[in-house]
Amino acid sequence: MPYSDEELMLRCKEGELEALQALVRRYRAKITRYAHYLLGNEDDAKDVAQETFLRILKAAKTYTPTAKFATYLYKIASNLCCDELRKRSRRSLISLDATIETGDDEDAENIRVYETIADPKAVPPDIVARRKEVEAVLKGAINTLSDAHRRIVEQRTFDDLPYAKIIEESAISEGTAKSRMHYATRRLRGDLLELFDPEDLLDWSLD
Repeated sequence: MPYSDEELMLRCKEGELEALQALVRRYRAKITRYAHYLLGNEDDAKDVAQETFLRILKAAKTYTPTAKFATYLYKIASNLCCDELRKRSRRSLISLDATIETGDDEDAENIRVYETIADPKAVPPDIVARRKEVEAVLKGAINTLSDAHRRIVEQRTFDDLPYAKIIEESAISEGTAKSRMHYATRRLRGDLLELFDPEDLLDWSLD
């Protein structure tokens, strides 16, 4: 029987590098896909995945299995993605500022773009990243549901269909539709609360 994530991490804590290698094999592709979705760049995603496991190695000596290892791992990857998005935002501001100072013919347009990015009312990049992160994990969790439960969640959450329309399209009773939705959202909310705080889920109808 294969070791659990937590057992492998405890073995890594004792200096068994083979245990870390097993965790890398188990999660590298998942973390890379996750980072790619958030960052939109394959090379940056690979860098995030590599740095995530380096940090796991550095933290191994103090690791205590108080939470699921996957939660711990994705938190590290999430923070690294947010750091990268903040760096991009700062680089964009510097680049636009330099363009404005050159006296380019498109100064007016550049200034408008600059002011939009610099606007304190604009959504901070880490919040944008968090929303994308929740959406990515939610979609992954939805794909683990049965076809019937997955379909009704997609219809309600992403298509914003009323129950009357769902009943018409699926040829099921209202009671069945609501029962499926209740089961699916309860399970999804439970899965997501292992990774996120309740306020992170406010944009999604998972109550």
